[in-house]
Amino acid sequence: MPSLSRRRALQVSAAASALPLVNVHTASSAGRLTLAFWDHWVPAGNDAMRKVVNAWAEKSHVDVKLDFLSAVGNKIDLTMGAEAMARAGHDVFAFDQWTVHQWSEQLMPVDDV
Repeated sequence: MPSLSRRRALQVSAAASALPLVNVHTASSAGRLTLAFWDHWVPAGNDAMRKVVNAWAEKSHVDVKLDFLSAVGNKIDLTMGAEAMARAGHDVFAFDQWTVHQWSEQLMPVDDV
């Protein structure tokens, strides 16, 4: 195995030290998330959820889009089914306790972050 010259070691370390500069322009945003919540029947319910989510998004530097889906006409259930079949849609979906099991085969874990 050839030995590493001092010149080559300096070149490699200079290149490695420049790597963080590549990510500087994206450092202000950690990404974009779309979230779906149940449209609450209490008038202030959605505003309270929006306030909590927006505070988290600002702190975490995440661009968040919130959707509040109505239970009227089973819109929330129909949206869950359509997004599961399309394998596209909201990044995070707020489930009630019994629908998590119903859609568990289509869900991806998010507790690894």
